[in-house]
Amino acid sequence: MSSLLTATYTKPLEREFEAWIVEGIERYGQDVGLPPQVWAVSPSFEVLWPADEALVISGKVLGLQFKQAKLAPGPVDFSRLKWSLATPPQQYANVQNSPEVYYCLPTFINRKFKREALQHCIFWRPPAGVADTQAWYDNPKAPTAHNSLANDPSAMRWGRLIEQVQACVVGRRVNSREEVDAYLAEVAASAGRSETIEDSDEIETDSSAVIYVLYTPL
Repeated sequence: MSSLLTATYTKPLEREFEAWIVEGIERYGQDVGLPPQVWAVSPSFEVLWPADEALVISGKVLGLQFKQAKLAPGPVDFSRLKWSLATPPQQYANVQNSPEVYYCLPTFINRKFKREALQHCIFWRPPAGVADTQAWYDNPKAPTAHNSLANDPSAMRWGRLIEQVQACVVGRRVNSREEVDAYLAEVAASAGRSETIEDSDEIETDSSAVIYVLYTPL
């Protein structure tokens, strides 16, 4: 049994994973001299741009949609580790249609690892045309196309994601926070909505209704 998958006190909530991973991103940026800007966005905007956090690194903007790590019944091992991608229902399709948004999937349950949360998560985008909304760490018998993200080349750890960002392979290029705002406003306008990322007066009903933007200037 992996100690990563053993609950200490309780199993972490989604918002706890969000906080730990964002803290890790900020710590990483400070250590390497590329301090990121991370902020939460209006919950109502998530139906348009399906991310919990927005991340801008080296003049790029990324959206991060966090999911809670869960264990299916059975032996406590990585074959039981999974994530549900269907809350709310339309979010999965929205992520597929938003190339700068990535799911951030924790690969641990034990909150003792919270300071190293960034090292124990996967950044991944579901492929177009695949409607399965369950993903597994490594369970080849699971009835879904996403049954082994541990062996999926498109499922990246943090180091590879940053390398892809700096190589201009992933992320939307921006030159300022204002360009980030303008881009998100375009998304809202195209859907006939007027919300902006400043409209955050709504009451949060659950942790899935939060958008995060991650931005790091050049």
